[in-house]
Amino acid sequence: KAISEAEQRATAEALVIQAKEEAEAQGRQAQARALAGAAVNNMQVDPELSVLLALQAVETTYAVDGTWAPEAVDALHHAVNSASRLQRVLHYPGGAVNGVQYSPDGSKLAAITLLPDQEVMTAVWDAETGEELFTLPTTIGYFSEDSKRLITWHARDLNVIWEVWDIATVEKVDTITLTIDDLWESAGGGLSRDWQYFALKYWDNRINVWEMSTQKKVLHSTEHGGMVNFVDFSPDNRFLATASVDGTAKVWPMPNSSDEPDKNAASILTLEHADAVEAVAFSADSRYLATASRDFTAVIWDLSASLAAGEPVAVFSFPLI
Repeated sequence: KAISEAEQRATAEALVIQAKEEAEAQGRQAQARALAGAAVNNMQVDPELSVLLALQAVETTYAVDGTWAPEAVDALHHAVNSASRLQRVLHYPGGAVNGVQYSPDGSKLAAITLLPDQEVMTAVWDAETGEELFTLPTTIGYFSEDSKRLITWHARDLNVIWEVWDIATVEKVDTITLTIDDLWESAGGGLSRDWQYFALKYWDNRINVWEMSTQKKVLHSTEHGGMVNFVDFSPDNRFLATASVDGTAKVWPMPNSSDEPDKNAASILTLEHADAVEAVAFSADSRYLATASRDFTAVIWDLSASLAAGEPVAVFSFPLI
């Protein structure tokens, strides 16, 4: 009898807990549907707000139990379509587009295209008309700050060869060759916006930075706990940011060219995520840094505040739906 009463009490408690959980789930579903309804009602008035409301509708249930209300997903799809600012689709026949970049003045658009035979091309379009202006048999680097030139690069033996093109005449006006002994151990890199510095990341945890004019290595580090996925220079050339599989992004001060490179330079800021960090990007004024991670978040950091406290300014969560 004692056992029977204990079982009855346990069953009753379990039923109470189950009823509570079901009530909470129903409440979340109701809230999600209400947010989805608000998203739909705002589509013609404020499409961007509709997207945010629909995202919150999905997050309301997904963040708790991994589910989503059908109304929330439908609202999100319609809101994204409603808020679309699609103006033009540019095609490069026969090739997959692997990267794209606007010129600083917004007049040109350049893209890296991988052809079926693995040949890499750079195609440049007029951003206003969509007219293809020219193609180059090389990989894109960066537009110049005045949007009049384009620098592209390719690797040959142990050399990184940079070629500078005049966009108006499509003529090569300069060539810069940088010899790197361990080039074939690298996994990509990045160029500063004024073309003064070039960073390489490697398949292990290394990063190296060279000054283009002197071809001198000015920074080397193995501080990351895993491979570096992405590098970006701040527009003012004061910092280098790196993203790594170790779940962190780091910020490094750029040394003076007259300084001897530290055998293992130390970062001045480490920003943490719950999973690998895939990309980093500085704002145009170099004040903010955005980080994107496999933990389904993108975070914006105010560097002036983060250097002191390491607190994010904004966190954006992207549920997988």
